[in-house]
Amino acid sequence: MARFVSIDIETGGLDPQKHPITEVGMVIEDMNHGISKVEFSLPFDPADCDPVALEVQGWGKRDLPKRWEPPRAAGFIHESTRDAHLVGKNPWFDASFLEVFLKMYDLTPPWHHRLVDVGSLAWGWYNGVEDCMTSTITGNHQVDPPNSIRVGELIGIFMDPDARHAAMYDAEWAYDVFSKIVPR
Repeated sequence: MARFVSIDIETGGLDPQKHPITEVGMVIEDMNHGISKVEFSLPFDPADCDPVALEVQGWGKRDLPKRWEPPRAAGFIHESTRDAHLVGKNPWFDASFLEVFLKMYDLTPPWHHRLVDVGSLAWGWYNGVEDCMTSTITGNHQVDPPNSIRVGELIGIFMDPDARHAAMYDAEWAYDVFSKIVPR
């Protein structure tokens, strides 16, 4: 049965080999069990982080979700993503950090190898819908898609600039975009 996990992580930088995961947000859709949402933060040392990354995610200016110990988080991520399609705003980024994190606990990524980038998916959907609505293929579409936030706006899913970079908010946003364009 199809499973989709819309996931977003916040990190202490851009290098999965060097920077820690600080926060995880997940919207888990299981066709047999419905939808559940889980969020947690992980312990980290700010000295191991790029200060710019911490500033972008508002560290110290907002409350973090409940902290989980890393072994518990690794086990949960491993089980909840088993055979699932990871859905996200930048799922490659998230998957690369999650893979390094899981390996620290002798776990391998169990998710489906095809990641779902909602920005790319929505851009194709939007262009297809626009062509069908006008009954022509005009060739006037922008060749390079705008960023995923702008694509979300084009299809009616808006992101609050003051709320983004909180893992759960971003995971829910990606899930909303995905749900609009992939009926189930």
